[in-house]
Amino acid sequence: MNTQRSVPALDDRIPSYFRMHHQSPRHRWWRPLAELSVASVAFVLLLGMLMIAAGFLTFVPGFESTVDAAFESDTVDMTDPTTFVLLNLTLIPLIPAVLIGIRLAGARPTGSIVSETGRFRWDRLWRAVLVATPIYVVFLAVGLAIEPDVEPVFDADAWLLLGLVLLLTPLQAAAEEFAFRGLLGQMIGAWLRHPLWAIALPIPLFVIGHDYSAAGLLDVGVFALCVGVLAWRTGGLEAPIGVHVVNNVLVLALGAFGIIDVNDASVSWVATTFGCALTIVVTAAILRTEARTPNAETATPRSEASQESQLLPL
Repeated sequence: MNTQRSVPALDDRIPSYFRMHHQSPRHRWWRPLAELSVASVAFVLLLGMLMIAAGFLTFVPGFESTVDAAFESDTVDMTDPTTFVLLNLTLIPLIPAVLIGIRLAGARPTGSIVSETGRFRWDRLWRAVLVATPIYVVFLAVGLAIEPDVEPVFDADAWLLLGLVLLLTPLQAAAEEFAFRGLLGQMIGAWLRHPLWAIALPIPLFVIGHDYSAAGLLDVGVFALCVGVLAWRTGGLEAPIGVHVVNNVLVLALGAFGIIDVNDASVSWVATTFGCALTIVVTAAILRTEARTPNAETATPRSEASQESQLLPL
């Protein structure tokens, strides 16, 4: 009698984060396309509603000039509070849009978009934030130390902008992760088994959504690659969201006080080298921390499963 346990085929194993579609018995090859289509329609509708609401603000005394200036300006001023709010509100609806797409067309739990466990693991988010923050602070301090002296501005607009950064930027960062590492990553993972496809193929779309020089776009691409690896290795969006939030909040907070020029799209290669090194170090540190942390939350053990301080708001 053969008592040796048979090894399950790859398709029978618990899929990685990018293969979550295959956990549903109702999965069909066209389901990811249906999710993307419904999510896109939902996003357009939500965005339209927000734009209509912004249009009504032009009739409110005190808001007319600021809203008109934000819409009519040829360049995006990230230090203008009204422009900052409107820009973030064009991205934050990605979160409900993705959830609507999965709910109406995915034939799978909506929680599967956030992690392999089907729910948002807050402990992983906070671990990523706690690991990333001191590394970012050290890198920024070193970069600022070799920068020419700058005179910070601590006026009322700066403090207002800081409050808006703390309020809206985490949602903006999470929205981009839901769309690019979540919806698109899992869509590609539903068709192509190797996680490299799900990590790499959404990168160009993420990159072209940012207005930087060639050097800056390379930095954005390395960032997208690293957070894609984090999504794969940690089994969810929590760590990518944590890194994205830390990066954007710190950079935009410094920009609010004029310490960093967040409107400068011309990024040097020195700054890109600096930013890429920072992203890689943060990613390695988070992966090392996760490897040392007992994982009691996964549904099934992983063994069973298959010179410048210029950083970029991403």
